[in-house]
Amino acid sequence: MGLSHNDAVRILKSKASHKKVELKLIDTSETAEDTANFLPTWMYWLDLSRDCWIDREVKLSRESGSLGFSIAGGRNSSHGDQPVFIKSVRAGSAAFKHNIRRGDIIVSINSQSTKDLSHMEVVSLLNECSTMQGATISLTMVSWPGSIV
Repeated sequence: MGLSHNDAVRILKSKASHKKVELKLIDTSETAEDTANFLPTWMYWLDLSRDCWIDREVKLSRESGSLGFSIAGGRNSSHGDQPVFIKSVRAGSAAFKHNIRRGDIIVSINSQSTKDLSHMEVVSLLNECSTMQGATISLTMVSWPGSIV
């Protein structure tokens, strides 16, 4: 994921000595007219198996009373159960400086999974974890290559 065609070919060729290379076809309804420049939507990435997610750890501290982002989603959200995702990022904020983008999913906060949490439970957890004196909050995030909500 996130590889150019040439990079993918180079990696496959480097594995030529292996007896088995496993490739998986992702079954989706999303298509593109120009297959040389396929740019999937955010919903496409949400449909991918958890095995395809690329997690990254981000450590943030509040600046001027804020982490610099707002969230949407969660259990029982207005659009049903959804992952908790970044709705917006304030320019110049701690989140902005750590390349957090709209559409990124928050998988966990200080190692606590957000999977079954409601929107309000996530907001409370973010506030609780980040308001302690000198607190740094650890977010496990998933960023989708090339997509913006």
